[in-house]
Amino acid sequence: MASLKKKIILSFSASLGIFLIFVSLIIFSGLNIAIKGWYRASEARYSSSIARTLEKFYSRSDDFSAQGIREALEQYLGERFSLIVFSPDGNIILSHNIKRNRIPPGMMMPPPQMGPGGPGMNRRDGPGMMMPDFFKALTPVILQGRTAAYIWVKSARFETEDNLNRRLLQAVFLTLFIGITLSVGAAILSTSLISGKITKEASAVSGGLEKLAAGSRDVQFPDGSSNEIATISKSALILQERLSGEERARKQWTQDIAHDLRTPTTAIKAQLEAMADGVLKPDRRRLEMLLAEVGRLEHLIEDMNRLTNIESPEASLAFSDISSGELADVLRERFAAGAKEKGINLQIENDDFIIRCDINLLTRALSNLVQNSIQYSQEGAKIRISISRSGSSAVISVENPGEIPENEIKRIFDRLYRGEFSRSTRGSGLGLTIAKAAVEKHGGAIAAENTGNAGERSVRFTVIIPSSPANR
Repeated sequence: MASLKKKIILSFSASLGIFLIFVSLIIFSGLNIAIKGWYRASEARYSSSIARTLEKFYSRSDDFSAQGIREALEQYLGERFSLIVFSPDGNIILSHNIKRNRIPPGMMMPPPQMGPGGPGMNRRDGPGMMMPDFFKALTPVILQGRTAAYIWVKSARFETEDNLNRRLLQAVFLTLFIGITLSVGAAILSTSLISGKITKEASAVSGGLEKLAAGSRDVQFPDGSSNEIATISKSALILQERLSGEERARKQWTQDIAHDLRTPTTAIKAQLEAMADGVLKPDRRRLEMLLAEVGRLEHLIEDMNRLTNIESPEASLAFSDISSGELADVLRERFAAGAKEKGINLQIENDDFIIRCDINLLTRALSNLVQNSIQYSQEGAKIRISISRSGSSAVISVENPGEIPENEIKRIFDRLYRGEFSRSTRGSGLGLTIAKAAVEKHGGAIAAENTGNAGERSVRFTVIIPSSPANR
């Protein structure tokens, strides 16, 4: 497989070659058109001047011989133009600077009898003979309304047989060849230098990614001199940071799982060993304690399995429409009794609109938030749940008295993270993580913040998910 540098040079060389071909064609075509136009303009100007001179000559002289006409046109008889003067009946009176190989094909034919109408009539001259196109381009010399003569003028062409002309052409082509060669060489050299820098940066990024794949997490990526390389480097750094964070979270999660599983397992084992040794009696109270520990293990395993299912890329949502009032009723029915038993005032407010969501998954996320609020609120506290709409999104907030330490508020959604305020409480430590995963599965976002003034602090969880754009 060719290297990036080689591909850049080859691509540039091919593009440069195509560009030079097109430019050369355009230049030569334009030059050819310009030369032909110059020839035509020169011939027309020269013909007009000769015609005017001959008109003056014919008006004051009776000598229409070749010698007389030559003397009259002496100033025009040079090497730049070829000249033929025809009589009205088509005979050649004067020819100048005419070589055999330059005679137009039409002049090799018998001259037509032009007559007063001139050559433009294109009439037949004899049986089956059509007037040559050559005679159509003659310039007439008009004297007192009648045609006195016809003029044919042709610019002298560039002859390659001439040694000086050939040397001039060789010098021109050599100059063009050297110029093109130097231009291509300079372009390839500059491309090689530029591509060398780009490929060096690309190789550095590629090498860094290989180290990253091998397990290194302190790889330095170049900033890059191009937007593409800089973007790749930035993405690689983001990937490295996320991998580092995921690895730290996975390590912490493993440690937390081991700790959370070890505690009830150790307690159950110790109780069972004591009962087996006869130290403790297997009475009802002790068996209920063992069942509670088993229930804690079961709850932890269920939450882990639920989180894994929600975060799985293969998991799909069963979307349906639910009104904000129905969602409020579900939360009220589920938590009103528990809040009343603890002496907590549960208030639920909602606007009237439709939310398109996976009802089971969304209610699971909101239930975890409300359950947390009830669990960490004191007797007599007020928990406020608000369901409203902002633009095309549903905004659901759960607020309760209290405060989360600022150094912990960014970590409370991490797996199995349990801050100082909750270490003494029972739970799997996955409730908020499950809520976050469920909300993000809906394409939404969840956040926690401390609100209120000193002495009246509150914790507010806010969920934002896309909703139905209009009431139904």
